[in-house]
Amino acid sequence: MLYIDRYSNSIREQYLSMSFWRSLLFLFILSATTLSYIEGISKLVILYGLCFSFLYIIHSLYIRNLRLYPEVMIYFFWVIWCLGGYPVAASKVQFLEGLRTVIQIAAMFFVISGQTSGDNKASSTAMMGLLLSGMILAVFSFINGELTVAAELDTRSRVESITGNANSFSYQMLITIFAVFYLWTDFRSFSIRVFFVLVTAISIIGIIYSGSRNGFLSLVAFTFIWYIYSKKKIPKHPIVTYLILILIFTGIYFFATHLLENTLLWQRISQFEDNSSQTRLSLYMEGLGMIKKSPIFGIGLSNFSVLSKTGLYSHSDYLEVASNTGIIGFIIYFSIYIVLWRRLSLIKKITTDSFILYKVNIFKTAILTILLFGFGKPHITSKITWIFIAIAVGYTSFVKSRISHFLKM
Repeated sequence: MLYIDRYSNSIREQYLSMSFWRSLLFLFILSATTLSYIEGISKLVILYGLCFSFLYIIHSLYIRNLRLYPEVMIYFFWVIWCLGGYPVAASKVQFLEGLRTVIQIAAMFFVISGQTSGDNKASSTAMMGLLLSGMILAVFSFINGELTVAAELDTRSRVESITGNANSFSYQMLITIFAVFYLWTDFRSFSIRVFFVLVTAISIIGIIYSGSRNGFLSLVAFTFIWYIYSKKKIPKHPIVTYLILILIFTGIYFFATHLLENTLLWQRISQFEDNSSQTRLSLYMEGLGMIKKSPIFGIGLSNFSVLSKTGLYSHSDYLEVASNTGIIGFIIYFSIYIVLWRRLSLIKKITTDSFILYKVNIFKTAILTILLFGFGKPHITSKITWIFIAIAVGYTSFVKSRISHFLKM
């Protein structure tokens, strides 16, 4: 009886310990994706992140369970490679600012991937943090009247919320939709699923009124890719299937046209030759020139805007990484996605669990969408991107270890 009581206490203490760490993780993600945009308060978020990271490392060393996954090691190596751009950086101040950001992301990447790989509920907790942060930004844009102003086409106004950038706001709404899809199978309650549908609708409205073409087209891409991945088998009559798809997307196109025709987003989509498109084209050309000028170590972190005639960043993750860190830095950086993709594919091969396969397909769809979004927005210093990738690394590492353990039995 005494043994049973001790065993029960041990289980209870372990559960409380996991709940404690999940709470810290939730608060960190929520604050990092909302409060970090507010000047002054962002420093408190950084301090919280440092304390959280320190506690996690001490705790992991104490229980001898410190996890460092390939993607995290590659990111650390990429940060070290970035140091090679310091001597040639036109602005040492901008370089050091960019370096500080990627070091923070490295620490965050390490902690979140480790946390979500050791607890089967931590990934869902982290996703809930992303979902709620998206709703906070959306609600804020409604309260401050920004959404109402953006609904008037003549104002040419775009919803930014506290992010200070319409594309960033749109991207966070897209990540919120990823979180909804991920969490869908975790909850069977009708009321919670109605809430998820409401969150998705609000996120789509946010994307529309952000006026972000990249965000809207990425949303369409996510929907299409998810449809492809959610198919359980190849259709027996592919021609008929593709004809039905064409009819469906044609209907969506005309419906979207009718729905969006009085919005700034639709006006920007229909005007491909506007000033912003021309500006982006010139940025891409400048980026290619910078890569040719310094192909090995690049021009230095955060120095694109310093050397660009426009004073803007590249509006492309691919150009930003290649120009800032060189071609080798580009290869190192994007190999993170390759390693993660291979683990997702491996899990898909060795399991038939429908719950796990659903999550794997969500991550694959989201990663492809993030890479597509990267053609219009750099993720190199995007904390929310690396939070999502860290969750994917943690979840897939957890699942792979459990499946491998089961197969060895």
